Amino acid sequence: MSEQWPSDLSVIRVRMARPTDRLDEVVAFYRDGVGLPFIERFEGAGYTGVLLGPPGTDYHPEFTQHVRYLTSKGGGL
Repeated sequence: MSEQWPSDLSVIRVRMARPTDRLDEVVAFYRDGVGLPFIERFEGAGYTGVLLGPPGTDYHPEFTQHVRYLTSKGGGL
């Protein structure tokens, strides 16, 4: 394996994903408390999640929660 990143494979975004069972509270903290803008909400592959991020950057945190947890607890965004 090469130790250098291939020059023909550009890096566009970095996403740091973090699972949680308290998605609403995590979003409220980072959006309302820290001030990170909301980018997108998504669902798929058994998860629901949100992307938040600083304006003008190519990186952002992603927080996910398993749908089974949402169904059993009645929570969600």
